[in-house]
Amino acid sequence: MTKRIEVLFLLFLFLLTSCMSISQNAVVPGEDDVLKHNISSEYFAIASSYRDAKNYKKAVEYYEMAMLNDSLKNSCEYEIGMCLVRQKDWNKAVPYFEKLLERDPENLSLQSSLVYIEAMRGNLSKAESSYRDLKEKYPKNERLAKNLILVLWAEKKEKEAVEELKSFEKNFPKSENLETLKEKIKI
Repeated sequence: MTKRIEVLFLLFLFLLTSCMSISQNAVVPGEDDVLKHNISSEYFAIASSYRDAKNYKKAVEYYEMAMLNDSLKNSCEYEIGMCLVRQKDWNKAVPYFEKLLERDPENLSLQSSLVYIEAMRGNLSKAESSYRDLKEKYPKNERLAKNLILVLWAEKKEKEAVEELKSFEKNFPKSENLETLKEKIKI
């Protein structure tokens, strides 16, 4: 009888350890996606911390890692573009904004970011034209009006800058930018 109990006990232990090893190696459906999402979210948070600390190069590295999660892709591309702008790496920033703009062609923030980059790259006439187009489309947007004035001034188109400034003052009389613009344009 003892031999039989020993055999049954060994069989029980064998079955128990087999079940345990199977459960330890079992793949839970969707678990990989959840892990990928969680890791990507952590990378995004780390990248944002680096961005806030103005360590844009490191932020870009982590935003790129966070793009493993497709749901974060647009946000990561935007943040990478903005980090590159803050580093004044205009040429590298452009493709990020262009890709985003292809997906969201009416996004004013993306449009104005690209125009700003053009101005900073020294393409002032292109920036002027684009700011005029955007200002016509969005006449109540103070930032577009201000940037158009600054581009005109940078192009040495003083008369046009003064005219735009008068229009700015009429349309945005309580603007915090008004006095600064007046000092810069000297009217």
